[in-house]
Amino acid sequence: MPALGRHLLREGNDIAKQIAALAAENTPEVVAALAREARGKMQLRHAPLLLTRELARRKGTGRLVAETLEDVIQRADELGEFVALYWKEKKQPLSAGVKRGLARAFTKFDAYQLAKYDRESAVKLRNVLVLCHAKPKDQAVGRALEEAR
Repeated sequence: MPALGRHLLREGNDIAKQIAALAAENTPEVVAALAREARGKMQLRHAPLLLTRELARRKGTGRLVAETLEDVIQRADELGEFVALYWKEKKQPLSAGVKRGLARAFTKFDAYQLAKYDRESAVKLRNVLVLCHAKPKDQAVGRALEEAR
């Protein structure tokens, strides 16, 4: 890897650690609001997922995590990306708030969007579906998810 690439990768990891540290210093409500703003107004994709992951580490934030995940996830592939982030340090069961948020976010997408973003990745959409027990919003989505299994 070129020196610049190594530098950028290291810098990206440092930034993620800084985000995690700053999220721990703020109230859950502030972290949730920042995640929503970062996704909505700033059009960032990974930082809001990271903020929501840090929010999920806290006890008693299940409802807030579910609401934030539902708002922050705007593309179907972000479902798997969030679970991959959740499992980055160690693979552990998804919290109830995370499961609820992922299940609610699943209902945002139609069969076309789910098929479009069901790619080879660390965590596939069908795996997220099994983990969060999401219910399809209509029969077409249900068929698309069944075919993905």
